[in-house]
Amino acid sequence: MAIQNQPHISKREYIRWPPAEGYENTQTLVVTSAGGRFVDIRPRIYDKDTAARLPRGIQSSEGTEWAFAGLSSSKVITDDKGDSVTHCTWEHLIDTRTVKPELVTDEGDMYPMANGRSLEKGKMVNPYKPAAGEQEYEEGWVDIPVVSQRKDGKLETAVVQLQEDHVGARGMIVRVGQIVQGILRVREDYALERWIWSEKGGWKRELRDGSLFLPTGVVMDLGTIELGDDVNYHDFPWKVVELGITG
Repeated sequence: MAIQNQPHISKREYIRWPPAEGYENTQTLVVTSAGGRFVDIRPRIYDKDTAARLPRGIQSSEGTEWAFAGLSSSKVITDDKGDSVTHCTWEHLIDTRTVKPELVTDEGDMYPMANGRSLEKGKMVNPYKPAAGEQEYEEGWVDIPVVSQRKDGKLETAVVQLQEDHVGARGMIVRVGQIVQGILRVREDYALERWIWSEKGGWKRELRDGSLFLPTGVVMDLGTIELGDDVNYHDFPWKVVELGITG
């Protein structure tokens, strides 16, 4: 049975490669729209205290460990123990690690935990041991409350997307409430941004990596765009593919 997506924000709390202990060396956030479009950005945590707690060989230097965007889907299945779990698939359309994102396999089983948390289990290549091939992994996730910027308390969401494969250009920007994340790849180059809104400070850019330009500003004021609009920005035609005010 397929599951209807709700706009949501998720934060990773740890990753674990059994039987090793779990750790977190990134500030990973995922924003997902009602249509299942998502942007997942994983910048490394850069401080000495974090580095001292990490397992040997795990990087904590400044930079992006991984970022990708695409389409997510989920359905209820029965696992090996006979329990019903949510099986999720993330189709990569843009990926900082490869120019051929369609070859990436990304799926896992989600187990609900207490206090808005969930446990993801699956198999993928450990970036610190790539020669070992796919390994079992576990990731701990927690839902981040979505904050409205409107007086009526309604939730604003938007997605703009770029796909010009003849010039090797793909991009996606997703806004869910108070967080905007975007990624753009043009052949070997990429750029990504994360913006977070607060009541006191308004919109503030929390993260930027790369030299390309993204039209993140267009999803911060939804009064300037309509569904289906083309947004021409630095010679690329972005399209408004999702736009919503709910709640």
